[in-house]
Amino acid sequence: MDRLATTRALAEHQHGVVTRDQLLALRLSVAAIDSMLRRGALRRLHVGVYALAHTALRAEGRWLAAVLACGECAVLSYVSAARLWRMSSVPADPAVHVTVPAGKRRRPGIVVHRARLTRADITIERGVPTTTPARTIVDLAAVVPYRTLRAIADHGVRLDVGAVRRAADRGQSRRGTRALARLLGDDGSELRSRSALERRMRRLALDAGLPAPLVNHRIAGHERDFAWPEHRLVVEVDGHAYHAARGARENDHERDAELVLAGWRVLRFTDHHIAGDLGDVGATLRAAADLSGPRTVT
Repeated sequence: MDRLATTRALAEHQHGVVTRDQLLALRLSVAAIDSMLRRGALRRLHVGVYALAHTALRAEGRWLAAVLACGECAVLSYVSAARLWRMSSVPADPAVHVTVPAGKRRRPGIVVHRARLTRADITIERGVPTTTPARTIVDLAAVVPYRTLRAIADHGVRLDVGAVRRAADRGQSRRGTRALARLLGDDGSELRSRSALERRMRRLALDAGLPAPLVNHRIAGHERDFAWPEHRLVVEVDGHAYHAARGARENDHERDAELVLAGWRVLRFTDHHIAGDLGDVGATLRAAADLSGPRTVT
């Protein structure tokens, strides 16, 4: 196999990019590599990292090239990792963010972060070494506004509250502690406590002219957060972090469908919405109850 074919075969497994060290390991000489660069068979992306000529790199190629340029144990992180995981609401950033265990050399187009990550914090996604979704959320807590963090978490993938909490325990910037505690409901405030939400919902219902709801009442095979059987009305409360997980959202849809098929109306509010009451929770409850009207439940 000639030099170009050997290089192409390697690059095809790496989103179109290769490193000088990898080519040397394949027994290509320094002179041969330099010749390929002069002839345009390779183009330089970073020091020691190349792309095949005339290859249009996708995002994965640019991300992997940046990781390879930062050396052993480097991983994609922060905003770039969020994009790799296809999280929504991620702020625009043309730079590639990479985390390394030590050192912080400047590299054009790359933002290098320094942190000692454990094996539990890193993985490979689509061939790119990266922080896990949980660790990515922990990192972002230190650098984006809370509303942005919450939006990203709401549309994260494979996000699990326990995993985020464990990632935070392993290592987290102090700048992100408060935002992360708020996201996970660990800030000690009454806002997310179950008893406080129950008291708040009871008050909202009474103010809207409804009777006090049944709490954690079993309907159609599942326990529901709040229920008014005489109106065939159920309210479910979504905690931001827990319901960011794709599996949780899918499960919610299935449970809601079961209720609708059984003749119930289902409303969903976030815990922050109910606890803070933005002014329309009570009105929505009253409107839903008026649509149904009191019923005799058999």
